[in-house]
Amino acid sequence: MLRFPFSFIKYWVIAFLMLLNMAVQAQLEWAIEKYKDVDKKMIQNPYSALNIEETNKAIAILEANGYPYEQASLLFYKANHAESTHDPQTMLDNLERSRKILEGINDEQYALVKKMRLGNVWSSYSFYYSKFKFDFYRADSCLQNSLKWYKDANAPERIVEANWNTAFNYCQFGHGAKGLEFAKASEKGYYELPAAKIQDIDASSGSLDFIYGYAYYALSDSLFFAGDVDSSFVLMDSAIQRWNRIHQGEKIDIQRMAITYFNKGAAYFRIGSLHPDSLEKARFNFKEASNIFVFSSGNPDSPFGFAQVLLGAATYRQGDKKEGEKLLVNGFNLLGHPINGFLDTTLRPIKPRLYLVSALLSKISLMDAEYADATNRSEQEQLLKQIIHDVESFADLMDSLRNDYRARQSFERLSGRFGFIYASGVLAAARLYEFTGDEMLKERAFRLSERGRAYILRYNATKHIPSGTPLGKRSNDSLEMDIFPLSTVQKEALDDRTAALSFNLSTKGLTVMIITRESFQFEILPPMNEWKKELSRVIKTFENEDTRYDKESEKLYKIILAPILKKLSSDIQHLIIMPDDLLWNVNFDALVINSSNNSDFKYLIQKYATSYSYGLQTTTSFAKKYSKPKLKPSLGAYLGTFSGSGDLNDMELTFNSITDSWNNPKDIYNPAIVDTFIHRFDYHDVSFLAVHGVADEKMLPEEYFLAFGDHPSERLLMNKIYDLNCYNTRVFFMAACLTAKGKNIRGYGLTSMARAFHFGGVPTLITTGIETSDAAMAELSKIFFRKIEEHNTKNIAEVLQAAKITYLKLYKDMNKPAKVQNWASLICMGYGGISF
Repeated sequence: MLRFPFSFIKYWVIAFLMLLNMAVQAQLEWAIEKYKDVDKKMIQNPYSALNIEETNKAIAILEANGYPYEQASLLFYKANHAESTHDPQTMLDNLERSRKILEGINDEQYALVKKMRLGNVWSSYSFYYSKFKFDFYRADSCLQNSLKWYKDANAPERIVEANWNTAFNYCQFGHGAKGLEFAKASEKGYYELPAAKIQDIDASSGSLDFIYGYAYYALSDSLFFAGDVDSSFVLMDSAIQRWNRIHQGEKIDIQRMAITYFNKGAAYFRIGSLHPDSLEKARFNFKEASNIFVFSSGNPDSPFGFAQVLLGAATYRQGDKKEGEKLLVNGFNLLGHPINGFLDTTLRPIKPRLYLVSALLSKISLMDAEYADATNRSEQEQLLKQIIHDVESFADLMDSLRNDYRARQSFERLSGRFGFIYASGVLAAARLYEFTGDEMLKERAFRLSERGRAYILRYNATKHIPSGTPLGKRSNDSLEMDIFPLSTVQKEALDDRTAALSFNLSTKGLTVMIITRESFQFEILPPMNEWKKELSRVIKTFENEDTRYDKESEKLYKIILAPILKKLSSDIQHLIIMPDDLLWNVNFDALVINSSNNSDFKYLIQKYATSYSYGLQTTTSFAKKYSKPKLKPSLGAYLGTFSGSGDLNDMELTFNSITDSWNNPKDIYNPAIVDTFIHRFDYHDVSFLAVHGVADEKMLPEEYFLAFGDHPSERLLMNKIYDLNCYNTRVFFMAACLTAKGKNIRGYGLTSMARAFHFGGVPTLITTGIETSDAAMAELSKIFFRKIEEHNTKNIAEVLQAAKITYLKLYKDMNKPAKVQNWASLICMGYGGISF
């Protein structure tokens, strides 16, 4: 038998291992070179093609050999490639892997590049949430993280980019003022960079012009729909001047070039009456936008059909109505909503299409403009009928998309217009009623108004749900139902002493529906731009406790309320007020109706009990459920711990006074913790909560909270409030400041903590939207609960009215001025007809 010496085998093994090591080393060198090559290409052009098979191979080799930074970088580039190929899940998966690897690197040699790459990763996260999830808030949060990492890395050119991207995010979701703020920050940093750095970043002069124009346009859009038309047109001119400096050869991608053409065309279209050639320029820009998307003309979900509608609208307004109508018809056909002509009120089913939303908005705006020019009554009637029909089609479309999370998020950028569109249908119905006297128009106007309010309430409740998760508890059945007919609302929600005033604000006028148990009337008031100054002064003087408040308040009362109240009979004692848009910032209770010192009715509250409603559908739903008075109502009382209060303060004394005098069943929680409140809140008919409310202007609405104590764990965030299900609580008295305060989202009203509780099922809330002194809150609370125990009033709205009148009388008897902010701050929100 032949034997091989052991040493010979050893040499073969060593040789084999050397060859294997050389192969591994060659593979590693290849992977590193691959990384360098990809890195260089992506820096030069982020949209460069990527060989996925080779990239995956390089990632695996780098991972096996302990090169985490290079591995994370290739994963980042792979994520960006997935964005360009519209593969959101792959994009997110690779960003997550890249971020986790980078965050785990502790090697000092990677410290700086790690920060830079994490800034890039968070920036890409923002594109994911903006582009694929239409989630403004998450995109903004990611951009702030990106900015933080770039600042840590001391990378001024990347800070310029981060500010630019933040500006773009704000602008595309309609927040022009904030967009302009970040555009200026980007520009400031841009011109402070050395010349070599300027050439390396994406924020070129063309891009800066794009973002400035975009910001001006978004801000102009907001001002236009708020009624400040003159300022809006000035900003439109500024936007156009900026965009006219952009050329397609500059560093601006095709998507943003399309946005430029769309918006520049819309800007020219809006100011068409001011400049002779504006409509022609609008047509040119809409054609350019169409040319970009012509490749997708066969897809009903592509922007091409929308571009055709815009082009048709501009052509129609220019005077070529035959060609304009042809383009409009073609555009709507491409969007899967065929029409026979410009004036076509044929009923047809609506298919859920995102671009169809914008197309209908454009067509309704076109008809509004045509109506303003029409002098022939027959033509006016035709246009009004078409406006009503198309607004109803728009409402059907919105309902068809209401459970589509992606669609709802995308509406952020259009949100400012939605309330105005529903209101334009109400205004058209009111005008047509003046012409024809057709009683069915009242029902149609009422349904449009209520559908708008119901959609708005649902939207606000669900808008911050994480992407891809079911609606869950926040899809409240009472708000998802079909609209109650007008006759049902009159019968169920209104008694002989109550009138509902539904304000519907459009760009062309303020339509008020005055509804009592036996009647329905329209009142058309001037558009907001004619009384915007009076409105602003009232809001400002009320919040700042300005001595000019009474004078300014009486002026506004004469414009927006006096003409309405003249139509009410003397039997009416309770007003259900449904404000719209900026009118949510007005405290109607405190409007001065007679400034004479001898008047018994100086303020509205002294003549009418008031309650504020988000819509008569919710009011009717609660009225059906709580129509009978509750005998021996139970009380749940919760007192938070107040930092720095060694002795019992005013609120604690009041809390003890209220709970001691309550003779019916009661549970007292002193001190209360947030978990107790969450689990016990819905066990009582009446809840009394004395804690701190926090809703700062700089906070996002979902960050508002009720503070039961000083520690963050004792905070009840507004997002959590939406998750509460309330089936038994009838009245919730919130002795906490700022619970009715919120951001006024144009077309939606205030997003407040009170609104969140109401959506969860609490029919009636006593709440406040401003900072109020503990002493005044305590005094009003005591009077309010004393009035409940007296059983001398009909409903909760009247209980609060009686408490306010008593408070005013106490100060008058003491010959002391009662600050209007102290007594007026508490309002009855929701169904004011609850009784005990």
